[in-house]
Amino acid sequence: MDLPLGPCIYQSCRVPRAEYPIPGFPGQNIQFQVGFISRTLYLSVLQSSHCGISNSRVPSAEYPIPGRLYIKNPVSICPTGFPGRNIQFQDPVSIGPTVFPGQKIQFQGSHRQLQQQMASQTDLIHIFNGIPFTSRSSADLLKALNSFQAREDDLLLVSYPKSGTHWLAEIMKHLYTSKVSLTSPIEFGDVSKLEELSHIPSRRIIPTHLSYDMLPTEFKVKKCKAIYIVRNPKDTAVSLFHYYRENPNLPTIETWQSYFDMFLRGEVVCGSWFDHILSWEEHRNEIPTLFLYYEAMKKDLPKAVRKISTFLGINISDNEISVICKKTSFNEMKMNVEKDNGDPNHTVCALTSNKKLIFRKGTVGDWKNYFSNRQNRLFDELYQTKMDSSHLAKHITYDN
Repeated sequence: MDLPLGPCIYQSCRVPRAEYPIPGFPGQNIQFQVGFISRTLYLSVLQSSHCGISNSRVPSAEYPIPGRLYIKNPVSICPTGFPGRNIQFQDPVSIGPTVFPGQKIQFQGSHRQLQQQMASQTDLIHIFNGIPFTSRSSADLLKALNSFQAREDDLLLVSYPKSGTHWLAEIMKHLYTSKVSLTSPIEFGDVSKLEELSHIPSRRIIPTHLSYDMLPTEFKVKKCKAIYIVRNPKDTAVSLFHYYRENPNLPTIETWQSYFDMFLRGEVVCGSWFDHILSWEEHRNEIPTLFLYYEAMKKDLPKAVRKISTFLGINISDNEISVICKKTSFNEMKMNVEKDNGDPNHTVCALTSNKKLIFRKGTVGDWKNYFSNRQNRLFDELYQTKMDSSHLAKHITYDN
């Protein structure tokens, strides 16, 4: 739909307050009518100056909008980078599912940078086997994973993002006195990654955020050991939210509410937290897997280190455990990362090469500062539905 040409006459229009962030326009939102849920509609983006609309047109492009849409005043939005140029709508009060049922959002812009910014946001994520991955995990690499040649002494460090992978990796580095190689995640990079890993002569410790279903087959055939670290999903969600906001390799998300809905739907990077953990629980007897719990480690790290050493068959004294715990405290690790001048691409995180984004708070219970009562109820309902028969759920510190 096109807007009528001439002066902007919609500045005083108002609709109920809610919002939906538009990819490519950090800090900006587009407005729709309340109740317009899980649908899309046609809009026109036109070049304008001082609320006057020009006749410029470029071919339209469709961008599907996932999930729930929200509304926010004002009617006119000036995207970052486009001073004096606004995205405007035809009669916003009347826009709704009854007017444009089942449509996709359609941008018709006259500014090339608009399309470039939209494309740059879209290109950050791609879907493979129904799971969102960042562009740092190439589709060619993901397709080639089953050709990976595992070794019987390979050790996997497994987690959903923002669950404590780096903490676990630091403990592993201090546990081994013999030569081992802590790699970057197996799903990080392009297809040459597999050859790079094959040239490592020493024992490989390989981090991954992959679900069990996507794990290279040879890890399963050779019964390689795995350590899976689990964190309260509410704290995980909050930590990943901040990661989205600070990480240029992830799409811009402006509001906690929009991100929260995405997390519940499993539309964030690496997919559903529930599907990820349940995939590993379902197959926990197929390869030797030790499940650790983030909150229990925070409470008694020496006990966790002892459990890891026993699982790996490493003899270690109480004094050595005490030293490891001191070197792997949150403050110590954060300070060391900030002083680290090593290869930025050699990190156990598949989502960024900026190691300073890795550590934020590392606390337990921070979710209480973000979840509304309604959000907490929705999350609890989903958790109970998904985790009702889970054995692991009995050990997760969920309410604290």
